[in-house]
Amino acid sequence: MTSEREIRDAHQAGLEFVAFVHRLAVVLPPPHHHALEHLLRFCVAIPLNIEDGIAPVPPEERAACFEIARGCALACRASLDLLGSAGLCPWANLAPGKALLARVLSGLAAPDGRAPAGGFPVRPRPVERDATAGGMEREYRRGPGLDRERRED
Repeated sequence: MTSEREIRDAHQAGLEFVAFVHRLAVVLPPPHHHALEHLLRFCVAIPLNIEDGIAPVPPEERAACFEIARGCALACRASLDLLGSAGLCPWANLAPGKALLARVLSGLAAPDGRAPAGGFPVRPRPVERDATAGGMEREYRRGPGLDRERRED
């Protein structure tokens, strides 16, 4: 289980990452600010969700807060990769941000590095039941490209 010290370090790294992103937004040329929108949105959610998880809440809610913060950190890491691969920002300028995100992710991971903090499971997508003709029910998961019902001919 991740210690409180590691979680607080992840929170501090999250705050430092917010400052890093805002400094990056100033340096990035104006025509490319659209590339930062995703990053700006998700970077703020990292420390806020960690702080919600630090507050005295039930274990399930604490786990959900850390899961959301971890997902936001992964989304931010992907955004930095996009900025670098598109040539909008030199890789060397992105390295400090990636190091901060590594601190966040390590603070929210279990000691073995495989499970999120507290060993909470990743929640599966909810399964919806669709009543079809003839009273039969079929389960399907909604997601990208799966939100349409498939017809069987």
